[in-house]
Amino acid sequence: MQIPEVNIRPCLAYDAICVTNHPGIPWALGLRGLILRLFANKIFKLINEIEKCLSGTLKKDRMQHSFSTLCLILSAYVGEDDPTTLSVGSVADIFADAKNLRRVVAPRITNEFIRSHIIPTLDNLVDNAGNSYIVHRLRALASMGFETIWQERVLPELHKTTNQAMKYLHNQDVSHIFADITRMKYCEPIRQIDIIVSYFSYPVCFALHGTGFLINTYAANQIKSMIYHELMHGFANDELVQAYIAYVQADPWMKKRHRQLLTYSGNEEEFVAAAECYLRLVHSDESYEDLLFDLARRNNHSTAAVLFDLLSQEVEPPTDYNAWLLAQFNSGKLPGGRTRDFIESISRKTSILRRIFN
Repeated sequence: MQIPEVNIRPCLAYDAICVTNHPGIPWALGLRGLILRLFANKIFKLINEIEKCLSGTLKKDRMQHSFSTLCLILSAYVGEDDPTTLSVGSVADIFADAKNLRRVVAPRITNEFIRSHIIPTLDNLVDNAGNSYIVHRLRALASMGFETIWQERVLPELHKTTNQAMKYLHNQDVSHIFADITRMKYCEPIRQIDIIVSYFSYPVCFALHGTGFLINTYAANQIKSMIYHELMHGFANDELVQAYIAYVQADPWMKKRHRQLLTYSGNEEEFVAAAECYLRLVHSDESYEDLLFDLARRNNHSTAAVLFDLLSQEVEPPTDYNAWLLAQFNSGKLPGGRTRDFIESISRKTSILRRIFN
């Protein structure tokens, strides 16, 4: 079995996009969001410092696109080239030539779910090419000396995270994990993984184009879970997404939580979270009960908990997870309006779960 090459590194270009368009911590995360803010107070202080420097020359307009979407677009544009060679000014130039950006990126995005939000973003960048929010802010960052700030104050922190993650992976046999991800996504074998360590994406981690993903600087000790999670993204087709939306919209309790989920994530998230915990069940010594509680602890992952329970009953990882999920939605196995009761009935931590979901 061929073991994929794993590259872990910081990247100025992605951090520039993240700090340019950072939304803060969504209030939909509740108490967990407050803890996240307090935990990374140093990061947000630096973001505020940079914003003050920018405010004298550039008004902060309403954010048009999420930084995860913009980073994915940049990663698709760069392709197999090295993104760490890009300056902030060169990233601004890439987004400024929006027609060429769309011409290069659009054919490279083949997954239906990813295309559903990438193509409209590319179209919007073309339509607003003369007055692009992201281009103006990137140019302002370049002018204020962001690269020096990043090299002196951020890069040392990222090197610590990178070394920590590399040390962890060096001591792990991850070949079987990649084989199961390939099987579930029903895709070509994974040959190379590019992991970008970011300072300004905190608390978010997200998939990039192909078999790459970005983690924040505090996620190094969760690198194995990040591999399970982020590499599973990008498999869902439109039929599956529509079946999922119809399912969660049919019950007021699930509908409310789905609406909250979409304030900081997307319609593929619950599928991916369920697969992540299933792979952790298969490839680690974590228990079913603890993994179920982990899903319940994450805000608005009720359907993910149900799907994880069904996955845990499989003898081996399903081949073509998209088809497996469609079969679950069409089979009537999912509890629908009884999801809340279902989660509490199968967990040994019902009292804690009840506090979370109330």
